[in-house]
Amino acid sequence: MKQLNEQQLQTHVPIVGWLLIARSVLEMVGGLIAFALVMGTGVLLTDLGPMVRDPEAVRVFPMVASLLALTPTLIGALVFGLAIPGLIAGIGLLARKSWARVLGVIVSVLGLVSFPFGTLIAIYALFVLLQDAAAGYFATPKQRLETAPRPV
Repeated sequence: MKQLNEQQLQTHVPIVGWLLIARSVLEMVGGLIAFALVMGTGVLLTDLGPMVRDPEAVRVFPMVASLLALTPTLIGALVFGLAIPGLIAGIGLLARKSWARVLGVIVSVLGLVSFPFGTLIAIYALFVLLQDAAAGYFATPKQRLETAPRPV
């Protein structure tokens, strides 16, 4: 496996940060669209309830409408809950925070199941963030001075 040096990481880590941010924002937008569609269906069913003449269906409509009101809320919360760590990791990577590397690895491992684009982004992010030189890249300036080789 090709190893990246710290200078190459200066190019690749911001790319990973922006990719994680973009993926998280797209997931949030997709969650909002799904929320709107399911909520719209629930409103439509609620409006159709009085038009139905079947007494059994009239009894079922409020239960279905309640379920369709709860479902998009749970879906929206789940999508936002899963997208926020990626957003935080991307912002942290752009700021060169050491904790963002760990969070980025965790988010990328979880993102492997988002086939096909999430998988590609996750593989690239894992390749970049698990490099040996990444420890030096994310170190504070003081830590870099302490670990720098000294002239003889």
